[in-house]
Amino acid sequence: MSHDLIALLQQLEKTKIVTDADVLTLRSLVFGDGHVSVSEADAIFRLNATDIDRAPGWPDFLMEAMTDFVVRQTLPFGYVDEANAAWLINHISADGRVETMTELRTLINILKTARNSTERLVNFALEQVKLAVINGSGVIGRGRALQPGVIGEAEVDLLRAIMFACGGEDHFAISKSEADVIFDINDACRGADNHESWTLLFRQTIANHLMFISTYETPARDEALRREKFLLERGDIRAGFGNLTGGAIKDAFKSVFGGDKQDRLDAEWSDRAQVSQAEIITASEAEWLQARIGRDGDYDDNERELMSWLAAECPQIHDSLRPLINAA
Repeated sequence: MSHDLIALLQQLEKTKIVTDADVLTLRSLVFGDGHVSVSEADAIFRLNATDIDRAPGWPDFLMEAMTDFVVRQTLPFGYVDEANAAWLINHISADGRVETMTELRTLINILKTARNSTERLVNFALEQVKLAVINGSGVIGRGRALQPGVIGEAEVDLLRAIMFACGGEDHFAISKSEADVIFDINDACRGADNHESWTLLFRQTIANHLMFISTYETPARDEALRREKFLLERGDIRAGFGNLTGGAIKDAFKSVFGGDKQDRLDAEWSDRAQVSQAEIITASEAEWLQARIGRDGDYDDNERELMSWLAAECPQIHDSLRPLINAA
């Protein structure tokens, strides 16, 4: 961390005021060398935790600086690992709760920017919405009234943004732990005056978990690291592959990602087979659904909607679910 940045941060902590001009100077000092260091990220969070008057530009600066640090500073670029997830959670929460709306925005932006993120960070974000819905409290409710046990449009939109953040809705499967959070929220707001969009999101999420497989699979972290190191040895991938020729770029991608037409056709047929297999509800998935649905001996409208959709759309449902479908 530069001496100029250290001096400015010390001055801001003393004056307890961050002006728009200060934010511009911070941007210049932090982003000037193209790298946000650990010490800089820690110092920015320390200033954020200080009781000071901050300019309107501060939230965007914090969000951009932390996104750069967590997502873009370590190979493989775009991956949030366990260490970075733990570091971020430690800085933006107390007792498992996000402290401010600025920090919540930062968390969501990191999830949206990352190609892949640890499940721990996604679940942590979902828990923030769960706390707001069940208890009517937390940073999500600041500035507006929350009614415990009721899910509104804002909470539905936030849940959708979190669950489909990494990679987009087209190729991001919902994990069991994420589906469990959605069931927990549905149980908590059963029979309440919930926003109409909640029924659709509930059905989409649980059906996604049971039947979805990605037609595009984000490479595992180790594989992504291998690919990026390979390309970096032949030119900086962040600078348009340096001085690689067109032929060299083509050969590099072919050797790393595969370039044969038959390989692509084989992969396409493999994807189709995997999709067909994924759409089958297996014994273990049926067991999970039986444990979650109708826990109080009755089925709410959302659960009935889900079971009706599965009965109509799922090509093969495990026999153990037939009584559950009939009852619902």
